[in-house]
Amino acid sequence: MKSFAITDVGLKRKDNQDYVYCTEEGIGHLPNLFVVADGMGGHNAGDTASRTCVETLCDHIEKSDLTTPVSILNEAVSAAHEKVLVMARSFPEYEGMGTTLVAATIIDNTLYTANIGD
Repeated sequence: MKSFAITDVGLKRKDNQDYVYCTEEGIGHLPNLFVVADGMGGHNAGDTASRTCVETLCDHIEKSDLTTPVSILNEAVSAAHEKVLVMARSFPEYEGMGTTLVAATIIDNTLYTANIGD
């Protein structure tokens, strides 16, 4: 498999609040992982929210003792969600920050995904 990831600021905004992670190598018990988080434009710290979300997700996947892709993704998404919420509540400059998230892994010709937001 060959993969590639890129984001683009588009024509309407001057800042890109996307954060991506793409690997064909194993991470934890997953053989590959493809993630994009899109910080909520117009809200505080969308770039921080998307980066924190992806980094937390990957950290939990790497350290997880779970073995099924659904349980691994579920646990990691929940941890990432909680981390973003805690940061948003703890720092005034992060109040209201948020992000969408799409994560995927392919195992034996089956695509497993997690999607949060639009």
